[in-house]
Amino acid sequence: MNTPIQTAAEAVVPAVPDETALIFQRLRGLRDACGDASSTDTILVLISAALDEGFDTRPRILGALFKLGYDRARVAKLLDAQMRVRWRSRPGRRYEAII
Repeated sequence: MNTPIQTAAEAVVPAVPDETALIFQRLRGLRDACGDASSTDTILVLISAALDEGFDTRPRILGALFKLGYDRARVAKLLDAQMRVRWRSRPGRRYEAII
């Protein structure tokens, strides 16, 4: 009985993006959709989206927006400034959206 030999090209399995890569793809799309909005408004939208995506700790939020090209200090300032307006802190130093 002959078994067909699999070539290297046939053995390659296409990569499936992991969940984090998909989240960043969605965040980049949202950032791009903000178009001519001010950078402050764009950052606020992205923080809310990051919370919706499950990035609910300060380091994750700051890191995600830094990866998208924003200054950590500016994101931190806006995160603090909008506390109790757009989001709140939960036990365990986690954030959740209010609106």
